Amino acid sequence: RVRGRFGEAVIGMRFGQVIVGPPASGKSVYCNGLQQYLSALGRNVKVINLDFANDAVPYDLSVDVRELQTVEGAMAEHGLGPNGALTYCANFLLENVDWLVDKIAQLPEDAYLLLDLPGQVELYTHDTSIKQVVHAIAKQADLRLASVQLIDCIHCVEAARFISAVLLSLTTMLRLELPHVNVISKVDLLPSLGVLPFNMDFFTEVHDLPRILRFLDQRPGADDDYVDDDDDDDEEEE
Repeated sequence: RVRGRFGEAVIGMRFGQVIVGPPASGKSVYCNGLQQYLSALGRNVKVINLDFANDAVPYDLSVDVRELQTVEGAMAEHGLGPNGALTYCANFLLENVDWLVDKIAQLPEDAYLLLDLPGQVELYTHDTSIKQVVHAIAKQADLRLASVQLIDCIHCVEAARFISAVLLSLTTMLRLELPHVNVISKVDLLPSLGVLPFNMDFFTEVHDLPRILRFLDQRPGADDDYVDDDDDDDEEEE
C-alpha cells in the first residue's frame, strides 16, 4: 500500500529500467524501440519521461515529469541557464517525489517500466537528486530497477573519447548504486565513422583498457592510423 499526498494505492512488486546516458546517445529512441519490441511480445510496457527538457518523445507516454516542472519554466522563473535549470528541476522533483510515486501507483500492476532520464552528466557526477529520486520511488513503489547506460558508438573511434565514456559509465554506476548494463548505441553508423583501433569485442568487454592508450595521440578515422591488432594477438596466444 502506497500513501502519498495525492491519495493511496495498493501495488505489487514491479520491475523496470532506468535509462541514462549523455545527450544524443539515443535514450528516447531506445525506450521507443524497447516499448515496441516488448509490446509485440505481449508485455505491458509503460514509459516514464523524467527529462524536464524533452518535449518531443517518440514513444507512448504514461507519465511525463514536465507536468510537474519544465526546464523552460525554471529558466524563465529563476533566470537560470539550461544546466542550472535542469539541476533545479531535479531538486524540485526530489522535493515532490510523492507526485511521481502516486503516478506510478496508478499504472497497471503488471507493467514493465522504462524511466527515460535526463542526459546532462552533472546530474550524475555533481548532484545526488536523481539518485535520491530513483531510490525513493524504488522503495516507496516497491520497484526492482536496473540502470542501462547508453554510449554513442562514435566514442569508439577516438581513444580519448572512449576512455572518457568508460569513466562516465563507471561514475554513473557508482552514483546510482543500481545493477548496471552498458550499451553501445547507434552501431549501424560505425561503417561511416572510420576504422576502429580494435574489433567490437574490445569495446563491449573492456577487459584490457590500457591497450588503447597508444592510440591517444593518433588522428581518428584514418585507415593508416588505426590497425586492428586483436587478430594478431589471438594468433600468438594460440
